[in-house]
Amino acid sequence: MDKRNQVLVIGHPLIVNSNRKFWSIFANMNGVTVDLITPKEWSSNLVGKLRCAYDESSDSGLRQIFPVKCVNKGNGSLFFFSPAPFFKILNSRKYDFIILNQEGWSIALFFINFLLFFSCNKKTQLFITANQNIKKIRWSWMHRYERWNARKVKGILYCSEEVRDVLEWKQLKCKYVYFPFSFDGDLYKRYLDYNQNNTEIIRFGYLGRLSEEKGIGTLLQALDILAIQDEFKFKLFIAGAGPLETELRKKNYTEFLGVITHARGYLFYEKIDIFILPSETRPFWKEQFGRVLVEAAAAGNLVVGSDSGAIPEVLGKLEMPYVFKQQNVASLVEQLEQAVQVVNTKAGSRLTDNSQQKSFTQFSHQSVACYLYKQIQKMMI
Repeated sequence: MDKRNQVLVIGHPLIVNSNRKFWSIFANMNGVTVDLITPKEWSSNLVGKLRCAYDESSDSGLRQIFPVKCVNKGNGSLFFFSPAPFFKILNSRKYDFIILNQEGWSIALFFINFLLFFSCNKKTQLFITANQNIKKIRWSWMHRYERWNARKVKGILYCSEEVRDVLEWKQLKCKYVYFPFSFDGDLYKRYLDYNQNNTEIIRFGYLGRLSEEKGIGTLLQALDILAIQDEFKFKLFIAGAGPLETELRKKNYTEFLGVITHARGYLFYEKIDIFILPSETRPFWKEQFGRVLVEAAAAGNLVVGSDSGAIPEVLGKLEMPYVFKQQNVASLVEQLEQAVQVVNTKAGSRLTDNSQQKSFTQFSHQSVACYLYKQIQKMMI
C-alpha cells in the first residue's frame, strides 16, 4: 500500500501542460503522490480555446489527471466544475491535503466546501492560492462572505507581499505561505549555454498582451527617443497579441514573432538582450508577479520593469536594479540606457555569474516545490 502523502491539486491553470510540470516535479522532489483536476476545455483571451491533453514531458510524475467539464469556462473568477463528476473524484480516494487554485471568494471554493462535506475528504486539509493585489474598496462588503467561504481553509498561498497585504486587509484568518510563480529550471539551464549576441544591435524584447495597461504606449515613446540618438542601434522583438498590435507594427524598429506559448517562451528570450515589462497600474489591475521577469533573467537577459504592482519586489529578488516610474518616459529611457551600457560592457556574453544565477534559481520549479512542501508540512503538524 502506498504510504506516501496523497495530494490533490485543482485549478484552471492546470489545463496548460507547462503549469502541470511544476506539480510533476513537486511529486518527484518530495516523494508524494499527486492527482490533478483540470477543466476539459478552457477559453483563453490570448491563445484561444485550450483542451487538456496528456504530455509525457510534463505529466510523467503525476499519478492521474482528471479533465472535468466546467461551467463559465474562461472566467477564472466565476467558473466552477460540473458537480457530479467533480464529487465522484473527491470521493474516490482519501487525500492528505488538497490545493485549490482560486481566491477565497470564488464560486469554485464555495462548491468544493459543500462537496467535501459529503465526501471521504471531509476532514482533509484545504489550501487555496491568492493573487489579488488591489484593495477594492467598493467590494469590501464581500469580505464577510469571503471570510465565511474560507473558514475551513488551512492556509493561503500568496505570490507577492502586496497580495499578503490585501489578505490581511480582508482579515482572512488563515496561515499565509509565500508561493511565487516558478519556471522550468532544466529548460533554461540548457538555454543559458548558447544564447549569445554577436551583433552590434541591442535587442530589446517584450512578451505579453499588447494593451494600454501593459505600458505599450510609454514603451513606444521611450524607444522613439532612443531611435533618434546615435549612441547605439536597436530592435524591439515582440511576442503577443492585442489591440495595440497595429500601432506597434508601424514602427520600423519592431519585429513581430506572433503569439508564443508559455512552454516555448525560452525561444523568445534567446533572441534578446534586455527584456522590458512596462506595466501600468489601473483601478482594475496591476502586475501580480510577472513570471516573464524571472524567465528572462534565467535566460541570461537584463530585465527592466516599471514600479507597478509586484515588479519591484521580483526585480529586487533577481538583483536587477532597473526599475522605472510607470508612465514616466524619461525614467524608462534612463533605465534602458543604463542596461545597454551593461550589455555593451559584457560584450554580448550572457549574464551567468554565480550571484545572478543564485538570484533566479530560487524561482525554479525544483526550489519552489521543495520550499512549498516543507511549509505545508509545518502547517499540518
